[in-house]
Amino acid sequence: MAGCKGVSLKGLLTMFLSLIVLTGCATQAKYRKVVDSWIGKSSKELVRTWGYPKWQVTAPNKNIVYVYQKSRMLTFTQNYYTPEYGGEYGAYGGSSSSQSEKLVCTIWFEIDRHDNEIVKVLFKGDLCVAGGMGGDHPKPPPGSG
Repeated sequence: MAGCKGVSLKGLLTMFLSLIVLTGCATQAKYRKVVDSWIGKSSKELVRTWGYPKWQVTAPNKNIVYVYQKSRMLTFTQNYYTPEYGGEYGAYGGSSSSQSEKLVCTIWFEIDRHDNEIVKVLFKGDLCVAGGMGGDHPKPPPGSG
């Protein structure tokens, strides 16, 4: 285990988050494709598929905006092993430390106030990835895939 001696929790977390960033472009592009497929669909279809929004606000142009949000806690645990000498064969002692990170995705669907169709979709957050973080997928409109 001598090769793991210099590895810290911060180093592992940085490597993991770098991996997410490097792979995030492809999975965010897939996320964008699915949520954009809602443009032109009715707000009733959206609610049937996604459920009721967490919030509803009125945009400056008087359109309605449905706000959906999801979050997930990720916990990273690092185990440290150190040789403890004593006795004929020696032994390993150790310790561990954990760190948690909250990942969030917020999605805004702007709905035209006259015809109740989705005219714009925005999203933001580190959990806005298709198929990542434990199989999260944005839900496409019915009949689209």
